Amino acid sequence: MANKLTPRQREYVAAVARLTKNRAGVAPTLQELADDLGVSLNRSSNLAALCMARGALTREPHVARSLRVIETSTRTSRTAKRSAARA
Repeated sequence: MANKLTPRQREYVAAVARLTKNRAGVAPTLQELADDLGVSLNRSSNLAALCMARGALTREPHVARSLRVIETSTRTSRTAKRSAARA
């Protein structure tokens, strides 16, 4: 399902939320996330893409520091809408 995240992906989403909160609403860069989690920049980028594909994160194209965590209730309603559309 779209809401299922791996433990590493959940850790990534939590890091985005924590670092954004610590910076008064300014999202971290992919490099800052990589440094925080002890992974490469490439892995940080891949994790961001996977979390966005699963509906946990969103980002505006071509805008720096635009990663945002999508609230669980919003993800659940989006998943329900997609499921209803398929039926």
